[in-house]
This record gives sequence, C-alpha cells and structure tokens, in this order.
Amino acid sequence: MPPARSLPVVALCSQPLATDQNGNAAPVLCTDGALNVLAWKVYAPISPRVLSAGPAASLDSVRTALRRDVNVGHASTTQERSAYELAAAYYGWNFSTDPTASP
Repeated sequence: MPPARSLPVVALCSQPLATDQNGNAAPVLCTDGALNVLAWKVYAPISPRVLSAGPAASLDSVRTALRRDVNVGHASTTQERSAYELAAAYYGWNFSTDPTASP
C-alpha cells in the first residue's frame, strides 16, 4: 500500500471510520488487531514519511519522519500519532520508547 515499500506484517481489514473535528480518523486498527486499510488511505497523503519508513527503521529515523510530516504542514501531532500507530502495526515496530513522545 503506498507509500509503504514492503508488505505488511499484520492482517488487513476494512472498518468504517469516524473522523473528528481535527481530521483524525479512527479506528486505525480493527477489533481483531488487523490494520484498517481505510485509515491507511486517510493518513497516506498527510503522513507519507512515517508510513514509508520501512520495517528496519530505527527509533531516530521514525522520530525524524514524524517531525518532518508535522513540520511541513502535512499532519497535526494528533494525526501523526495515529499514523505512527498504523506504521507500527504495518511494519511490526516495537520500540522501547514511544517515538511520538517528546524526548
């Protein structure tokens, strides 16, 4: 799924989304833990760097991608947190530190 450059390590699903006034769409994961493809399609245009970081991304590279998506005006910090959740599920990331938290 663009902008990803590899296949997901998690199952895919489609579950209807609810969007809040800030443009954040949920749920990013379906009730069975599968990645919600409809959410990915919402976040792909606004969080392209974090969603394309890849399965071998380091904590620092993910933090940089998150910052760049927000700094160029693509995403709000709330949207970027959701995009990170999607990417973490998609690639199977399991960092000991939350990249969305302030250092």
